[in-house]
Amino acid sequence: MLGRPFSRPAACDDGFAMLVLRCTTKVFRKVGSRPQAAEVVHAGPTFGEWYVNTIDFLNGGNLLTAFLHAPSRYVLLVPIKPVMDAEGLVTAFCTHFLGRLIELETPPESAHRVLSAYLAGAVLAKTTCRKTLGHLNAVISEMEFMLDAPEPYVGRGNTLMVPRIEHQLNATPRGGRKDYIWPLEEFWDCLRDFCPELLSRRPIHLLGIENPEVLEVSEKVFREHLPLRLASKLHATLQQVDVLYTVDELQVLEKATRGLSAPEHGLPPSLIEDIHRQARLQRERLLQE
Repeated sequence: MLGRPFSRPAACDDGFAMLVLRCTTKVFRKVGSRPQAAEVVHAGPTFGEWYVNTIDFLNGGNLLTAFLHAPSRYVLLVPIKPVMDAEGLVTAFCTHFLGRLIELETPPESAHRVLSAYLAGAVLAKTTCRKTLGHLNAVISEMEFMLDAPEPYVGRGNTLMVPRIEHQLNATPRGGRKDYIWPLEEFWDCLRDFCPELLSRRPIHLLGIENPEVLEVSEKVFREHLPLRLASKLHATLQQVDVLYTVDELQVLEKATRGLSAPEHGLPPSLIEDIHRQARLQRERLLQE
């Protein structure tokens, strides 16, 4: 837990701004709390506010809660308990948020610097931006639609594949034609604004592999042609998990997949071609930044 939640004003004399969670009425009912005043003056660095809503169509709202990072529209699906107070909600969020930073290969010192921006504690406040709240509600609606997909797209039996759901939501552009953004890429750019030492990185957009046998074959093939760490990242990408690549990694992918034959290795015909094309495209984009 970072600091003592709900114990100090949103702007502190020590120069740190609190974590501000702007919650819907349903969230306040869930945690048995009332909204606090959050006219935030950012005296120090901050990673931005989060909008929060319950996901009522899963286990009566007692399974997951959706957190939307306001600047990037990146979403986290945070596990919750049937009985949850405000402090428990903040703890669950901070734990999940730190886990996601680690999964995205954020160096420990950078990850903890981001979290230190919320060092003073947390405040639960009312939502103020209708547009951001609209993006959050759109995310939840998209998730409900996704759950109608056949297995194993988002789950197996009664087990939801939450990382895959999050990936699909964060790989969907948000906004209108003039102001749309890609949440995962924007989220990483927000991290780089906060931690300039982080390298520019981009995802590659591939269709997931559903067949376990094909997935196993692909892992074996990539381990034969790629460094182990890069092969593991590509394996995760094919399982629809958020993964980001540096320009050097994309160059290695592009070179390794040049001339490889997918059918020869028992892989889907277009897989190698798609990896090669995406690696080239994203590498060129990074070089133009």
